[in-house]
Amino acid sequence: MADATCSIDGCLRAVSCRGMCNPHYQRWYSDGGREVARRAPARRETESCSIEGCGKPFHCKGLCRAHYRAAYHASNRERLLPAMKDASRRHYVANREKVLIGTRARQKAEPERHRRYARERYRADPAKHAAAKAARRARNPERYRASDAAYARRHPDIMALKVRRRRARKLENGVYQITERDRRRALARHDRCCAYCHEPLGAKFDWDHIVPLARGGHHAIGNLAAACGACNRSKHALTITEWRMRQRRRRGLPAA
Repeated sequence: MADATCSIDGCLRAVSCRGMCNPHYQRWYSDGGREVARRAPARRETESCSIEGCGKPFHCKGLCRAHYRAAYHASNRERLLPAMKDASRRHYVANREKVLIGTRARQKAEPERHRRYARERYRADPAKHAAAKAARRARNPERYRASDAAYARRHPDIMALKVRRRRARKLENGVYQITERDRRRALARHDRCCAYCHEPLGAKFDWDHIVPLARGGHHAIGNLAAACGACNRSKHALTITEWRMRQRRRRGLPAA
């Protein structure tokens, strides 16, 4: 009996009761014992996905296969997530090089999308990502030191801003976000020249706090000016008025 198959034509499932498999027996019982014919699922090849803009063929519940799968995963996320993570981890371990090549290719093709995704993941749980980054740095200190040095050589102005931001945080002067657009506008304000001596800026230049951090100035784009190294070192912790007066005294000119 264990090897017998369902008596309904085309069904190869094992017999459960009255010569039928369990699904056909349940259908026979629900229909009051009437004759049961094997019903093939209706296919509607001419219909398309109900999601606007998706022209893929209908699969189930008015959705194409991809949208149905996404909806199913969204509604069963908590139940499916552990198994999905485990499968993803095993796939990564078994195909690490292939996965990394594919990831780099996608990042190169759509850089802004991947930056936005990374920012969203970080904002969702910043403490978790900070801990993971610290753990990676602890495991590979030499690699990260070399990477940091290479980044500093490529972006000296950004590194200068990072140093000043860290100092402002230590002094608790107030630190505000400075975007790439803010930096471009600040440079264009003086036609990419030093804000003090008006000499053209090269690849390396400094960001000066107009009101120095030592005097309570904020780390914000409104308090920053692009300056050449000589002017920035000369001004140091002076206000613009004090610095200009000292420059005039050094040249033997009367105070304005």
